[in-house]
Amino acid sequence: MALDIKKLEALIKLEPDNPKHWFYLGVYYILQKNIGEAYKALENSIKRNPYFAQAQFLIGFLLIYNRDFKNGIKYLEKAYTIDENVFFKTKSDYEVEKVLDELIRDSIKILQDQIEVNPNNLENLYIMGRILFY
Repeated sequence: MALDIKKLEALIKLEPDNPKHWFYLGVYYILQKNIGEAYKALENSIKRNPYFAQAQFLIGFLLIYNRDFKNGIKYLEKAYTIDENVFFKTKSDYEVEKVLDELIRDSIKILQDQIEVNPNNLENLYIMGRILFY
C-alpha cells in the first residue's frame, strides 16, 4: 500500500473500524518522524483489533525507541504470543519493512548506549536479548 496521507485519511473516514487503515497511518507517521501521532494511530488499530500482532509489534519498538523499555517489551511479547511469525508478516510489506528495520536499528542503538552507561543493568541486558530474539 502506498502511504499517502490523503488516501489514508479517506480510508479511515470510509472504514473507521478497519485496524489496517490505522496501522498504515501509524507507519506513515513513523516515516514522518511524528512519533506521538504514530503511537495514537497504532493504538487505534489495536483498539479495533486487540489481536493485531503487527500493530502490537510496531508499538513495542516505538516505546523502546522512546526509552519506555518495560512497556515496549510487553507489547513485543504480546505480539509474539498472538503470532509467532509477526516479525516476518510485518516485514512482508515493503513500506512497513523499511519502518521496522529502522525502528529495530534505532532501538538497539538506544539500548547499546544504555548498556555502555550502565553495563551491570540486568534489565537492559534482558531487553536487548528479547529484541534480538524477536
